[in-house]
Amino acid sequence: MNPLPKMTSDLHRVGGGYSVQFDTRSGVLRCEWTPSVPSPRDLRRKVDMRKYEAARDAFCAELARRVFPGVQSPAVVIVAEEIKNDE
Repeated sequence: MNPLPKMTSDLHRVGGGYSVQFDTRSGVLRCEWTPSVPSPRDLRRKVDMRKYEAARDAFCAELARRVFPGVQSPAVVIVAEEIKNDE
């Protein structure tokens, strides 16, 4: 039995020409980069880690809501608001 619901996030632009998308299609949490996984140098210099972390946190918060319905923390609401305000 796969405990994770099948989910796919939107494609999030994180700077430097990179985008990231999260999913659980294979039963595990995956992160897919476009056009490719950034090198460590590009990750430091080009990727806005705040955007990456906000997208990741929002995806994980939604995943948690689906796996544990009825449980909500203030952090989940804050992360969701950050994503809305950034787009």
